[in-house]
Amino acid sequence: MNIQNTLTYIATFTELENVVKDATEGITWLGYRYIQVRGHKGLLHIDDLAIKVMAIFHYRFDFDEKERAAGKRLSELVDRLYKSNDTRGRTNIIAVLRDQVWMLRKMIEGRHYFFFPKLYWSREQYREFYKHYTKEQYEKIFDKPFPFNSSYFNIGLPGYKTFIIEDTDALQKLLSSNSQLIKTKHNPINEDNAKPATKNLNRLPYHDYPLDDILLCFSNYLNLDAIVNRSQQNISFFGYRYITVKDYDFTIPIDALAAKVMEMIKSRFDFTEEERAMGRRIVEKINTLYVENDAKKVNWITRLFCIIRDLWKYLSTPKSMNHRYHWFTQKENEVFEFYTPEQYERAFHASIPAHSIAKTRRVGFNNLTIYRPLQAAVS
Repeated sequence: MNIQNTLTYIATFTELENVVKDATEGITWLGYRYIQVRGHKGLLHIDDLAIKVMAIFHYRFDFDEKERAAGKRLSELVDRLYKSNDTRGRTNIIAVLRDQVWMLRKMIEGRHYFFFPKLYWSREQYREFYKHYTKEQYEKIFDKPFPFNSSYFNIGLPGYKTFIIEDTDALQKLLSSNSQLIKTKHNPINEDNAKPATKNLNRLPYHDYPLDDILLCFSNYLNLDAIVNRSQQNISFFGYRYITVKDYDFTIPIDALAAKVMEMIKSRFDFTEEERAMGRRIVEKINTLYVENDAKKVNWITRLFCIIRDLWKYLSTPKSMNHRYHWFTQKENEVFEFYTPEQYERAFHASIPAHSIAKTRRVGFNNLTIYRPLQAAVS
């Protein structure tokens, strides 16, 4: 299987470690920094492994100590690959030039530094996430009360979780590390702010977080629906097709919302009828954003940039990674019209009609047969 597709189905640190533990890094003659994984086809960008690790602990932080140990080893692997690739690239003029051009393009597009995965990974709370504990995890592992003199930070949107760290011999022994533990730069915890902060997603108060980071944290359709409903499309002077969210500072590529929906479906298809209704609204809005963006009137210079960028994207991106191709041509935007037999029976108290359209799709590491009934009642 292609390594890009394999990563999509992975949901735990243990699964990820089993796949990438023998990964090697390299640089193509065109300066593309990559990771290659034994037993898998294709190349993985050097940043993609760090992004996957961050995505896993954004989705869920209630992992056990076996998962924590696997996360620690993955973090060390990512660091080794980055350092080795940096050393290799110092004498590769094309790689250095490619890096500079890529960064310049992102800066022209108005990208915040959060959009640079390597810089993001360099922040301690992401690179050394395995040294952080929730209140419940800490008390369970160390069998003593939550230390109010610990440093803390919040992560995971829209409902923040509070994590704690303490420099203790027990923790050092647990981590098998002689390095000094992280000291975060946020305010110390006290009795008044010990409870995790809650945020009202409808007001979108976290303006200092980039949209890419917020999408990374989302794992349910309710949160995604709130973002999509506030989304507007636009095109920059240089032909960059992007999405903004009302009253929000950052932007995301035009394909980001569709990619997020497809990612969520690949990891879980057992959604409720309420989630299905939200999914249909999300799909309709994303379709509208695409149509409006294609029809948007721009000057001839910007239109030329759009043509060049669209053509380059079409030629340089494999179909397996082309989100728009999957959304429209592969009919991924119709997925909420499909049911498993169990879902259909639960929703309509009847069996799937005999003349339904059958389709096999991959969910997790398994193939799942789903059906689209032709009855008007389901539409």
